[in-house]
Amino acid sequence: NPKVWDDAARWHINTQYPDGGFTYPPQPVTSGPSHTMTVSGICNLLVIRRHLYPEAPGKWGNQSENKSKEDRANRKFGVLEEVDAAGTELEQLEVEEAEELSDVEKSEREKAIAAMKDYTPTVPLAAIDKSITGGMGWLNRKWRVSQVGLYAYYYLYSMERLAALGDMDLV
Repeated sequence: NPKVWDDAARWHINTQYPDGGFTYPPQPVTSGPSHTMTVSGICNLLVIRRHLYPEAPGKWGNQSENKSKEDRANRKFGVLEEVDAAGTELEQLEVEEAEELSDVEKSEREKAIAAMKDYTPTVPLAAIDKSITGGMGWLNRKWRVSQVGLYAYYYLYSMERLAALGDMDLV
């Protein structure tokens, strides 16, 4: 349901700290925003943006569409890149499972796709982009690995996901 993406966008924007960071519990806490939760919040907003505004251009849009085929082919970890329709064995299994959907399930899936196409988000694209930019500003000001503590690997992996979702060459 596209309203879920809209509600998620609003929740993220409303729970983001004024300095751009995010925290695990959305209530005020003495420790304030954290590195891992700020990266996660930005990643969530990037996914939400792709669902609510899939064709929207801009800094946080799908930049890979604007890159040459050669640039896209040279990416090593471009998991968000379009792949060959034949896909992998796992993808083939997923296709076969989707083909086995009942008529009711197929009908519901078609309704959901149509609803997404006809839905007009209530959270403006500019608000989502501003929130993403605010989070990126927080990360740029507070970049650390040594002080992240127990979650350093999670943080670094999340940074890699952020770079892929944001279609960034450099973070």
